[in-house]
This record gives sequence, C-alpha cells and structure tokens, in this order.
Amino acid sequence: MDRHNLEQVRSYFGGYIPTDREEFFKYTLENMDVEDVRSVHNDGYCNSYPDDYIYDNDEYNFCEHFGHRNPYEVATMLEGTGWRSFHDYFKYDGYGNIVSFDCIEDEIDYDYLADYLVRNPNYIEDYVDELDILLAFACYAETLTDKEIDDIDISTLIHEDWDDVIEEIIDNREED
Repeated sequence: MDRHNLEQVRSYFGGYIPTDREEFFKYTLENMDVEDVRSVHNDGYCNSYPDDYIYDNDEYNFCEHFGHRNPYEVATMLEGTGWRSFHDYFKYDGYGNIVSFDCIEDEIDYDYLADYLVRNPNYIEDYVDELDILLAFACYAETLTDKEIDDIDISTLIHEDWDDVIEEIIDNREED
C-alpha cells in the first residue's frame, strides 16, 4: 500500500487516518475484540480507577463481592440500581452500589481509555497491529523517507510521542 495515496490509506482505516498515538490507540481499541478491550480496561485503566473494573455477573463474582455481607446490606446495594442476574457484567457505580449490563462498549469510554494508554502504553502493546501503526505513523510523518520509517522499532511508536520520534530522526539526519 502506498502511504502517499491518502484515499487508499483512509479506506484501509475505515474512513479516517489516525493522526497521533491517542487516535491510533482509539482506532485499535475500536477494532479489538470486546473481551480484549475489557482486559486492557481492567488490567490497565482500572489500576488507577478501580471503581470502573468490569466483572462477570456470575455466581462466583457475586459470592466474592457479597458473600461476607448480610442479606440486608446486599439488598441495599442492589436497591434501585437496575442490577439483573441475567446481565453479563457488573461494576460499582461510584456510590458502592452495583450496576449490571450486557454491552461493555457502552460502559467503557474509549476516548478516556486511549488517553490513558498514551501515558501507559504497555497495556495495549500486545494488541497493536504492526502494519497498522507503521501505516498510520508513515502518513503522519510525511517528511520522513520510506527507509527512515522502515528503520523505526514498533515499540518506539507505541511508547513515544510521534512528534518526538520525527524530531529525533530529523536531528540524526542533519548530523549525518
């Protein structure tokens, strides 16, 4: 694929070209399996925001979270929350009550998660498609040659600000 053929690249990315790491991470999240997104969310984002952890709504987790409480406490936590035993997932609502739901995509804010991943990229590294990130970066870094882009380590594109990567390459070019 020719990185200079923007229509071809835009079509490849589903209508838009990610313009920085945050947009690229959001693109990656939107194209991942929902359970993988949940893993990135729970294992990464929820280290800083544990109330947002998404649990399976099953007997095991229910007993883990509420087995030590008396029935009245549990009833109080469920009162008015819309919790349903047939929903697939639950999380805490910030007030200590639980809320259940079926659609993870409605509960995870992909913009916040992508922003978090810019500062903590280790949590998405295993899910990044190398071709996707190289292509997005190549379009972003119009001033770099194909050889300069081919020489970039994928991990660098995941972990470092793209403007800083471009600046370093240009500085090295000027030194040579």
